[in-house]
Amino acid sequence: MPASSHSDAPVPTRQLYHDKVKAAVGLRSADISMPDNNTAERAMRSVAIGRKNYLFVGSQTGGRAAAIAYTLIETAKLNGVDPQGWLADTLACIPDYKITRVKDLLPWNRSNHAA
Repeated sequence: MPASSHSDAPVPTRQLYHDKVKAAVGLRSADISMPDNNTAERAMRSVAIGRKNYLFVGSQTGGRAAAIAYTLIETAKLNGVDPQGWLADTLACIPDYKITRVKDLLPWNRSNHAA
């Protein structure tokens, strides 16, 4: 790790980067804290892993079906709903459900939030 100009103690590279960014935009350390993007990187991990799997969907129709399934699952997760429970319940409701009330089945309108 690079050493600080103020002492002989090593300064983490991340802190040096944040200090340079703050200096470049004219901010003091007390003005702002730099965000941590670990959450975003963890969310993207499934996309990167899935990218390898997308090579093996078999056909364009299979790719569309996979894209729809991934979209439904991630939308449920983003809305704090258990994806497996929500999909099972929704698929069970569809045959007898009125088309005019389809919006009730969307994950953000459901009450079965994940624990």
